[in-house]
Amino acid sequence: MGYRVLGAIELVDADGHTSPITSANQRTLLAVLLAARGQTVSVDDLVEALWPEAAPPTAVSTLRTYVSRLRSQVGPALTNRAGGYALDLPA
Repeated sequence: MGYRVLGAIELVDADGHTSPITSANQRTLLAVLLAARGQTVSVDDLVEALWPEAAPPTAVSTLRTYVSRLRSQVGPALTNRAGGYALDLPA
């Protein structure tokens, strides 16, 4: 799996086929996790990235939904870690 972040944020499979991330919040989530590459990003930091003005009361549960949907596209590289999430990518 590859990732394109210049221009549209897209997933690229081994054959070069692209899969767009259509939700703006999921693109933000993926971009934050890609920028942290392999490091845990706390739930609080992800909530702040997704809702910089004011997080809704359901922010944490909504974040879990976004993570679940994104994981269905990127696979097991998107991991739960103590206090947050990480995108484990090879060097």
